Amino acid sequence: HNERKSSGKQPPVSLTLIRASLRPCASASSRKTLAKRLGSKQPFAGLHAAPALRASTRLQVLGSKAPICRAGRRHFTPSTRQQHTTMPRRVFVTVGTTSFDALIAATTTPEFANALEKLAFDELRLQVGRGAAPTDTDRVSWFRFAPTITEEMRAADVVISHAGAGSILEALELGKRLVVCVNEKLMDNHQAELATALEARGHVVVSTVDDVADALQRVVATRPAPYERGDAAPFRALVEDEMRTRRQCLIC
Repeated sequence: HNERKSSGKQPPVSLTLIRASLRPCASASSRKTLAKRLGSKQPFAGLHAAPALRASTRLQVLGSKAPICRAGRRHFTPSTRQQHTTMPRRVFVTVGTTSFDALIAATTTPEFANALEKLAFDELRLQVGRGAAPTDTDRVSWFRFAPTITEEMRAADVVISHAGAGSILEALELGKRLVVCVNEKLMDNHQAELATALEARGHVVVSTVDDVADALQRVVATRPAPYERGDAAPFRALVEDEMRTRRQCLIC
């Protein structure tokens, strides 16, 4: 009161007065008082009759642009950085049952590490098969074989795979973003034909070991075409049998 007399100005509007005026049982006088303090010529008539108006009025009074839920609390949408720190983002690299040292080497270079950091990936998980053991770091872990790699793929945000039909189809059936790295040193590489056909349909991104970092950026930036799961077992068995026996391909 002393400040009011000395300065001749109205004291700041308190939240208590605002809340009291917004209650269904608020008297007309309290609403008129609030309207006068806010510089309005009209009381908040019909404030409780229109929910949309009530919400917008509260936002104006409280000076907030965030939506308010029914409980009266603002909805919180995590920022991109907060979403990334909530759960680690992982890239999983698989070479199958043999070895593909060139792919493992390409995904453990400083250039590839920079691509991972730029795209906010936290973990790199390697399945190296019979190849050379890579160097462990805080963000890189590896193993040779497992009874199944389904759970490894399921935990990954992006899968980078050799061009084996079994690994490709498993990643697609799990709905993963997939980079297929073709081993150009293989003779009569029918795996490359499969990868190219899937890329033409928008399911995968194909790369070589020389541009696997760029392929990672491309697969993150694009939305792959949905893969409709079918009975791929006969096709998978045929291709894998061809790769094992190295006979003339039966599907060419």
